Amino acid sequence: MGKQAFMYETKLFTGSLSIELKKRTVKSVLWSVMLHASEKWSMTQADRKRLEAVEMWIWRRMEKVSWMDKISNEEVLQRVNEIKPLC
Repeated sequence: MGKQAFMYETKLFTGSLSIELKKRTVKSVLWSVMLHASEKWSMTQADRKRLEAVEMWIWRRMEKVSWMDKISNEEVLQRVNEIKPLC
């Protein structure tokens, strides 16, 4: 569901807006879609990994990093000025 919401607004997130504006939009709009009714979930480690994978997919798409590029997740997070998740 989160990827689908991102794909609806691909031009917005991959366009020429500032990275800070893109990040605020992702955090306010996409995370609310992805975590809809999450208070009823029992969050497992597998769910957490899936959410982190979607988050990295979003950051990579925003920065136009291809899956074929040999760029680590840490470097992508540095590009978007995000901290690495603790889990």
